[in-house]
Amino acid sequence: MFWWEFLKEGPPLGEPFDAPDYPYLDWARDHRAGSRHGAVADVLYPLTWEAQASQADYRGMEAVSSLYSNARVSVPHSWHSAEMFLYLLPVK
Repeated sequence: MFWWEFLKEGPPLGEPFDAPDYPYLDWARDHRAGSRHGAVADVLYPLTWEAQASQADYRGMEAVSSLYSNARVSVPHSWHSAEMFLYLLPVK
């Protein structure tokens, strides 16, 4: 989360983002602030995603499902997965 210190836009620390297409932002904010706004999917797959990214090429999602490429959704999403893992990882 080294990038978080450089983020100047968005709600105050601990408040959720209004960006449902970028769920990793809420997970990162939760990890940084100790809050709990990050959503967890209620289906087996996909647990992580990003949608409608301006520079993403969704044609590769055809290999998984044309539904994802047509909806401009990338699943699973590594950044989202990493933020969930860092938040849920018990620190000793």
